Amino acid sequence: MLGLILVWKDYGLVFLLLYAFDAMAGIMTSFARGLDKIADISISGVLCSGVIISSNILFLIVFRWGIKGYLVANLIGTIVQSVYLFIRTSAWTYIDLRSIDRDFSKEMTSYSKPLIANSVAWWINNASDRYIVTWLCGVAENGIYSVGYKIPSILNLFQTIFNQAWILSAVKEFDPKDKDGFFSKLYNTYNCLMTLLCSGIILLDRPLARLLFAKDFYEAWRYVPFLTIAIVFGAMSGYIGGIFSAVKNSKVFACSTVIGAVTNFLLNITLVRAIGPLGAAVATAVSYMVVWCVRLINMRKYVKLRLRLVRDVLAYAILNMQSALLIWKAGTSIYLYELTFVLIMIFLFRSEVKDVAKKYQEKFFKDKRKDL
Repeated sequence: MLGLILVWKDYGLVFLLLYAFDAMAGIMTSFARGLDKIADISISGVLCSGVIISSNILFLIVFRWGIKGYLVANLIGTIVQSVYLFIRTSAWTYIDLRSIDRDFSKEMTSYSKPLIANSVAWWINNASDRYIVTWLCGVAENGIYSVGYKIPSILNLFQTIFNQAWILSAVKEFDPKDKDGFFSKLYNTYNCLMTLLCSGIILLDRPLARLLFAKDFYEAWRYVPFLTIAIVFGAMSGYIGGIFSAVKNSKVFACSTVIGAVTNFLLNITLVRAIGPLGAAVATAVSYMVVWCVRLINMRKYVKLRLRLVRDVLAYAILNMQSALLIWKAGTSIYLYELTFVLIMIFLFRSEVKDVAKKYQEKFFKDKRKDL
């Protein structure tokens, strides 16, 4: 408690300002996305990162401000991002305090309340495993476990970029009957890409760990497979979440994520006691799968997607078999089995793979003709 008081005394003002401008940057990013200013959002992100990096170099290396310098650098980065988007969107032209629609404000408040529970529940889903590993296994084991997130973050980056664009498209193109098959085809293609990438990452897990992890942290490769599977289910949950955004049902967001968070917490305590940090990775994967299942069931009330669930469930089972085999079987022959699983996955998703390959082939020849 004394430590928290001292931290607040030294950095309280910076924390408050960082929180305020981080919230402002989030608001301005959402506002710019609503105006379809995607290029400006990208530029603002690059500006923010550039300012934070250069400020960190200045404050930490030149001025030697320590923690305060790190916080101030992040503060300046978020201020630059907020100001840039404020100017590029001409946000001041949309502000008129005299024309506040109270009914609309109530509707927005009602929509936003469940999202608070949703955010808290996602935080529990993402962070509880590391706290429980620290509690039951120690700080050293948690350090190794945390390193395991580095490789899955490759897949997480892809799904984050997709979801930002998808929510906008879901709201604009929403069709309860999905007459043109846009939602169904996109779901199946997205699921194909995420699942195949996950399968490939599991195959290359150990070589990537040798390349990316320091020697003392190499053991973290054991946690990568199930953490990567969690990313796949998180991605598909995010896709379905775009549909709930389109129909303005935030309660399903909160309900599904809270169920997942409770599942994660209970499984973490049980499995970490039984098999150590690996239990936390398994618990995370299962909890994300639970969120996906709850959202998938509720989604059918709003839109009828033509999905290949039997094929998808089989693919997810193969991912789990890949993971178990990699973790518990030794020897170089393991890579032959893993490669066989990857080829089976490609066969299962052959129609989506052909469609994607055809589109890229058409685009390639189209660009070639332009050059000629």
